[in-house]
Amino acid sequence: MLQAILKFFGKNGTPKQSNNKSILVVDDGEIERRVMRKILEREGYRVFTANDGDSGVRAGLDEKPDLICLDIGLPDMLGTEACRRLKSHAETRHIPVLFMTGQDSPHYVIDSYDVGAEGYLTKPVDARTLVRQIEAILQDVGLSKSS
Repeated sequence: MLQAILKFFGKNGTPKQSNNKSILVVDDGEIERRVMRKILEREGYRVFTANDGDSGVRAGLDEKPDLICLDIGLPDMLGTEACRRLKSHAETRHIPVLFMTGQDSPHYVIDSYDVGAEGYLTKPVDARTLVRQIEAILQDVGLSKSS
């Protein structure tokens, strides 16, 4: 995984200029949060993280990011429940949610879209795929990197 990250960043690993967009990453895996932060900051995003569903919901309400990357298997609740809670608040219901999870069961995929997700990726996710998926979702909701 580290080699894929280094290859993605190139030799100098210099971040791109900030695009003023923010992303909340909710994942119970410390390594996953660090890798996601590195990839997304490299693309110019401001990144917030949370390690469980409850703190993810609170961070979503407090920070109001432009997009939320959410794991399904969180220690305190399913990611679908966290998404449901975020989508039930007027201040956060418009925020697109991209599920990134090791769960590839059709049940989880369907449940994710049923609670309002805009995307679903199965881990491990290639960094370029992640970035392109985020860009596509933000463009669909009118929040492309350049806007």
